[in-house]
Amino acid sequence: MLLPLLFLSGLIFKQLDTEYNYITILLNILIIIQAIYFIITSYIRIQRHKKKIELFASKTTDINLNWIEYIIISLFILSLFIAIYNILFVDQDLNLIANIVSLIIIFFVGFNALKQKEIFLIRKNKTHLIINENNETNSTKRKLISDQHLEDLKTKLLHIMTVQQPFLDPELTLVSLADLVNVSPHQLSYVINSGFNENFFLFVNKYRVEKVKSLLLNKDKNHLTIMAIAFESGFNSKTSFNTTFKKICSQTPSEFKKSSSSL
Repeated sequence: MLLPLLFLSGLIFKQLDTEYNYITILLNILIIIQAIYFIITSYIRIQRHKKKIELFASKTTDINLNWIEYIIISLFILSLFIAIYNILFVDQDLNLIANIVSLIIIFFVGFNALKQKEIFLIRKNKTHLIINENNETNSTKRKLISDQHLEDLKTKLLHIMTVQQPFLDPELTLVSLADLVNVSPHQLSYVINSGFNENFFLFVNKYRVEKVKSLLLNKDKNHLTIMAIAFESGFNSKTSFNTTFKKICSQTPSEFKKSSSSL
């Protein structure tokens, strides 16, 4: 709040006394400082958000808020442009280019905001329970169910994942998988976190990666491209597939296929 108040005070003082150009320079320095502060703060918050959504979704392409990162960077560049322009051309108004850039950013924000999918499909109070639970260490984690019930649910979950293969659905979420297991999303999150020491995103995508690997080794599937196999295995984004596969296997899909074919 301090920087905006200083900026507002500077604007008021400038209106009262327009003879001192240094006030304009100071105001533009404040713009730059605020832009740097807000872009760093926003970036950190988005990175935290990306970790949280992996507790609820098996794909994050549409809800990872990358578009907001681009907006933040665009606004930062625009703020620098306006500040530098005002310092160099104190007596001139912003030109047409600056206004066009501002308009493009506004339309970009509006377009992406309208097509943004719902991020959390669980009520807010339940969402916080799951997030807090996954942030707890093993020594501080509270038991949500008994050890025996946990083992029973692990067995049931593994059976469903193997037989029904719900991971083949690219839209699979914590909520929809919990319905299959017949438990609450909070309980399923606990089972995955405590029973397998993984988050929902990693748990589901390990199955997808294993499916990809088995299809890549299947000679009957040699006519398919790697991406066709990825889509058949539950992935629906090339970027997400390549990133996830390398994270789990420590090599790209192409490297895995090449090394496997040489055996």
